[in-house]
Amino acid sequence: MHRLNPSVLLAVLMILLVSPAASAADSIELTMKLQPGESQTLVLDIDQTIDQRVQGNSMKMDQLIGMTMTYTATDRPSDNGGVWIDMTYDRVRFKMSGIMAIDFDSDAPGDVNNPLAKAFGAMVGQKLSMEFLPDGDVPNIEGIAELQENMLNSMGLPEGQQKSMMGEMLKMQYNEDTIKQMVGSMGGMYPGKAVSLGDKW
Repeated sequence: MHRLNPSVLLAVLMILLVSPAASAADSIELTMKLQPGESQTLVLDIDQTIDQRVQGNSMKMDQLIGMTMTYTATDRPSDNGGVWIDMTYDRVRFKMSGIMAIDFDSDAPGDVNNPLAKAFGAMVGQKLSMEFLPDGDVPNIEGIAELQENMLNSMGLPEGQQKSMMGEMLKMQYNEDTIKQMVGSMGGMYPGKAVSLGDKW
């Protein structure tokens, strides 16, 4: 499996979607064309530095989030002319330094005592079902509540304020909007119209 950053992956997918029989004068419609049973693996790495001020104090932390996900097209009918895809988390990598130090890799979890590391580990094997439209838009996602619940329960926190706070945090980090933003980059390459050689979008 080759590791591609998101921008390279989008470029490769665009090349694969262009019909080799098309000439320079032809217009080509670029759409999502996964067929039932077809799978694609996406490796996503986000390496960022967060610098913010809280009550006048500077708070800086370095954060690395890595995820390997498999997208498999299903034969579930789409009322919107799209395709339903099952997205499965295969690997999760999370490293943070600063106000809190965490270093977790689901491929080599070691002795996991940190509740957040346990939550990330619980993502592996979890599945979300998504409806992708031909233009790459994702109007519907199913399974988010189950993902949040499994992550929260894996922390082993007693009932009370701390567990409630962690539950709210997970809902903020892993809700429908944030997941749509994450997978939306797959559809951002589609122009929404037929294009010819030299067109830009």
